[in-house]
Amino acid sequence: GVQKRCDESLVAPGGGERGICRQRQGGEEGERRWSGGVRSGRDDITKLGAKPDGTTDCTEALEEAWASACGSTGNPTIIIPEGDFLTGALNFTGPCKGDGLTIKLEGNLLASNDLAKFKSNWIEIMRVKKLSITGKGNIDGQGKAVWTKNSCQKNYNCKILPNSLVLDFCDDALIEGISIINSKFFHMNIFQCKGVTVKDVKVTAPGDSPNTDGIHMGNSSNVSIIDTTIGVGDNCISMGPGTTRVNISGVTCGPGHGIGIGSLGRYKDEKDVTDITVKNCVLKGSSNGLRIKS
Repeated sequence: GVQKRCDESLVAPGGGERGICRQRQGGEEGERRWSGGVRSGRDDITKLGAKPDGTTDCTEALEEAWASACGSTGNPTIIIPEGDFLTGALNFTGPCKGDGLTIKLEGNLLASNDLAKFKSNWIEIMRVKKLSITGKGNIDGQGKAVWTKNSCQKNYNCKILPNSLVLDFCDDALIEGISIINSKFFHMNIFQCKGVTVKDVKVTAPGDSPNTDGIHMGNSSNVSIIDTTIGVGDNCISMGPGTTRVNISGVTCGPGHGIGIGSLGRYKDEKDVTDITVKNCVLKGSSNGLRIKS
């Protein structure tokens, strides 16, 4: 069956709001499969059918690994070993049963270049507490193949390409050590989250790639971006309405459009951006340093 859920106020890039309906294959049968899980293990996706050849679609294996881990007690780990794993859209939804969940990324996740496989984002993680994504692998959006399809710089009502990694309504998350590269649109988007740490992460795309913001956040609090290198085709870091208590430290930015607040004031009843600290950062080859956009 198909399980359908509507989320009424997910922030669109640029600060606007849109209603998004998600569909998830597997439905009730898949939920029952793991609902009684009392296991606390380590799921290697290759043992669930994923092939590290860069051409086989591994979406189903990753969704099965998530269902297993999220339905387990303790501190389960999803292992993505060395190799190249091609996927379409991945919707990882909680709340989960355990005390935390780790995705160990040692290989490379590759986004499909078939845009029909994406309703909106690529990897979207929603309503999960104590999430960790760690390792030395890559989240590779393979954006070069579709950047020419981006018309957003000329048309505000454009079709938005998939963001690579999206955290929605997640608390106490850690993203450490990985690289997020060549996103089709934003590399990382943080929305309605509390307590997110991004540490020792590399975010890279060519300086002329359109709308490839590094890290965007909105309506989130207690976000730390530490010792991270970002070089992209748009903002290195951007903070939309409702962002508060952000610490940006030891970040190298460039190429890109710098570190920015905004854009603000476009929509009615936007919340303020407050308590932002930027220190010990290096901005080089960027079109702006620090800026506030209205």
